[in-house]
Amino acid sequence: MLGEKRHINSKLFRNFQRGTFNPLCQFIVKATNPLVIPLRRVLPGFGGIDLSSLVLSLLIQSLLIAVLLFFVKGSIGNPGTILLASVFSLVALLLNVVFFAIIAIISVVAALRMVTTNNVVHAALYLLVVLAAVAGLYIILGRNDEAEVSLRQSLEIKPDFWNAFDHLAMARMRVKDFAGAEDVLAEARATGGCPEYWDVGIECSVKIGTLAHADQWSEIQAYLGEDSPCLEGHSSGYAEVMKHLAAMQLDDVETALAIEDKVEKALSAAKEVRMLDMPMIMGTLSHLQGVRMAVQGDLEGAIAAFWEADENITYIPAESGMFKLYNRLYLVEALFAAGAHGIVRVLAFR
Repeated sequence: MLGEKRHINSKLFRNFQRGTFNPLCQFIVKATNPLVIPLRRVLPGFGGIDLSSLVLSLLIQSLLIAVLLFFVKGSIGNPGTILLASVFSLVALLLNVVFFAIIAIISVVAALRMVTTNNVVHAALYLLVVLAAVAGLYIILGRNDEAEVSLRQSLEIKPDFWNAFDHLAMARMRVKDFAGAEDVLAEARATGGCPEYWDVGIECSVKIGTLAHADQWSEIQAYLGEDSPCLEGHSSGYAEVMKHLAAMQLDDVETALAIEDKVEKALSAAKEVRMLDMPMIMGTLSHLQGVRMAVQGDLEGAIAAFWEADENITYIPAESGMFKLYNRLYLVEALFAAGAHGIVRVLAFR
């Protein structure tokens, strides 16, 4: 058995080492070589860093920004600003690559443990980790069909895997398939033993999403009254965000400020006990403030708030990742509304 495990591990790692020789990597190398090789002759690498590829990336990114500015505003603006935006853009791209690499490593480690453990129960649990991680990435990337395949496979292993039902409903709501999300909830209820907090949370999310999609903001405020169970437990964060948005859509600034005050108090309480979800609460507060300032016409303040929210909200878990993307949509809209300077900043952000 030990010899078989070593054979499996060595075979897996040999496959990893062949990564740079797969067709996709070869295509990228061949496509970029005509530009990289001449630069490499005058700009050799330093400290293991391929400076020629880095410089080429900056030049291409700067060109893209300049072209977009020219078509939108009729001029390219300050070259120094464009170069700085290109640097920020590449750094943001690198951070995203690092994040997804971490998720991939977690999945690979779980997969390795799955094939090397002698305990069937442990193997099943490791498989659930792999399937859930892959599904979460698929949802964030908008690959809902692939996400559903992974989630359905996890439910075959553990029929009462409520997190899988949660992600299935989330994937349906992402594409405005609220009826499909209701079907997922009905399926979970039919399984038996569905936790009440989860049941209420998903039901609230589907109802709020349906009303928001129809721009029925008054109905959302009525649905999310002070005694609404949606404001407690599983869906409370989403409910508070949507209630705040509804208030601003209806020019009810007083209610919006009251919600921000409630979140700020929750943040103060979290800081006292050093709760793990403190960054998420900080991100939520910044997002709410950004929405209010954007509606009130303070675009610079809104942009700063959305940036701060983005820095605090993570891609993990998938619910947080979806909120991060949701906040970024507001950030992009505020940046474009800010004009030419905002366009440069949004490209740097990308």
